[in-house]
Amino acid sequence: MMKVYINLTPFKDIRGNIFVGNAQGEYAREVLRIDILDKKLKRDGDFELEVQFPDDTVSVTSGFLEGLLGPTFKNVGYDAFYARIKFYSKEYKITKDVLDFIDLMKLTRK
Repeated sequence: MMKVYINLTPFKDIRGNIFVGNAQGEYAREVLRIDILDKKLKRDGDFELEVQFPDDTVSVTSGFLEGLLGPTFKNVGYDAFYARIKFYSKEYKITKDVLDFIDLMKLTRK
């Protein structure tokens, strides 16, 4: 399996160890060229994306996640998104926030 690792450290909010806002998520998406990765996720069942939050992250908003990965969810669908995009953080709360976001996307994007 081919894995691509994304480190979100450069996209932390200037006010602290948080990831906030749709615009910041969209900016990270553009810089990281996630639209290209979407194509690989859609056509290559042997491709995995690992999104890494810094260990000192204290908050990730749904707006940031929507900007960063909302289009990916729409492009690849829930099953591929859930199976092939992994999120890592030292803090359980951050992982839970991300999983809650994925569940919300599933409910609102049928």
